[in-house]
This record gives sequence, structure tokens and C-alpha cells, in this order.
Amino acid sequence: MLPGKKKHVSLLMHMVGAGAFLDNVLHLHDQKTVLKYLRMSNYRVFWFVEGQLADDLRSRDLVEQSNQRLEALFHSYEKQGMEDAQAMFERFYTEHRGGQYINRQLTNAAQGNRFRNIFTNRELLAAAPSMPFSRRAHNKINKEIIKKLNPKLLDFPMAATLANARRPLLVQEVSRATRKLVESTPAMATLYRRFSRYGDRSFGWNNFREIVNEGWVESLGPLLSGTLWDHQKLVDAVIMDPESNRYPFFDMVSKATTLDYLIHR
Repeated sequence: MLPGKKKHVSLLMHMVGAGAFLDNVLHLHDQKTVLKYLRMSNYRVFWFVEGQLADDLRSRDLVEQSNQRLEALFHSYEKQGMEDAQAMFERFYTEHRGGQYINRQLTNAAQGNRFRNIFTNRELLAAAPSMPFSRRAHNKINKEIIKKLNPKLLDFPMAATLANARRPLLVQEVSRATRKLVESTPAMATLYRRFSRYGDRSFGWNNFREIVNEGWVESLGPLLSGTLWDHQKLVDAVIMDPESNRYPFFDMVSKATTLDYLIHR
């Protein structure tokens, strides 16, 4: 939620156990403050939106309409008995980001594979806020669950870091910074790929080039209405630029399938 440097300072303070103090200083329990960070100031139209619809969306000013819907949603939380603005933000984030298109990412990435995504369980999501935030912050609960169910998973490195998942948060964040340094230095990235136990592949994130291809786009066709999206633009993008980083493409398509569902449900 916090922009720029404030986000990094907040992360550091939480890592050393002083996050609650900073939250109070920044008034993150105040609804006006939280809404200020969440309000839109501009928007862009996806490049693969159907042509006439894209022109119509660009001609409108949807910023104020979106912000009014956001405020109405927070007022509805108040009527349901929620008082703490930080808890409202967490619920908003879970229901409108984590509970929607991020879960869709997992589904889209698992075409043809069996998997179970516990974060689509609405009862679990509703129960989670009843736990103290200090126990839930920075994936603490996730780590505890994995430790009980399948502790070997904690020996694998996180997608965005070099460190194994069982490592303390501070180690993981230092590792994340190291990853960014390596990625921004071509010589270091080349050396890593040459000697890495994971082979010659992208340094930090999963290799989405193995997921995003022409067949993958076609398999998602039923989830993307032709009245909203230009399917041919998606296929052409995959064919014309096969070597590019596929994650931004994958991310946008996941958002598009989520929007399509919400519009047509």
C-alpha cells in the first residue's frame, strides 16, 4: 500500500519488530490515510482490449467513478462492524487482488496439472483476520502451515530470492536485493546461469516462457470473451516475440480473465 521509500522503511521496521510503531506514526489505522494511498490518479487500457471498446474506455474519465466505488466499499466494511482501517485494507487486498487475479495466475499456470490452492477457500480467508497481525505478517502463518504439512518445501528457494523459504525474513530480503543486483549486471547474470544448479534459465522468477505459448493462449479462449478482448493480438504477441520476459504478459492475461469473469458472472 505504501509508495516508494515508505514501503521499504516499513518492511525494515517490521523485520526488526518495530512495525507497529511506524504504522502509528504513518496513521495507517486511519481510514482517510488508507484511502489516500488506495485512490486512483490515472488508468491505462490493456493493449489487447477489443478496438472499439478500448476507444470508448479511453474517452471516459473513470478515475472518480473508481474512487467512489472504493469509498463505498470501505463504508460497507464499517457497517459490517469493522473499525480498524488497516484491517479494512487487508480485507480489500485479499478479496480484490489476492483472492481474484493472483489466484487466477496459479490456475492459469497449472493447465493440465493437479494442484490445490487453499487461498480460494473463502471460509479460510474470512477466518484469517481473526488472528493477530503480528502472527500473519510476512507469511508467518504460511510458513507454519508448510512446516507441519510438508517441511521439505521450505528447503526450496523463494521465486524472488536466493534464500530458502525457511530462512528469516531479513535474510530473504537481503537475498532479494542481491538478486536485483545480479539481474541488473549482465556479466553477473551470465555467471549465475552458467553455474547455477537450476541450469541456464532466468535468474529469479519462474521461466514463464515454458508456460506462455500459442497453445496456452488458445486454451484460455473460453475465459476471454471476444466482445472484450482481441484474441489475435494475444496470439501475435506470443509468436512475434518468443524470447521476451513472459511474466508481464502472463500477469496481464490473468487480470483479463478475472475481469471477464466479474463482468459476465
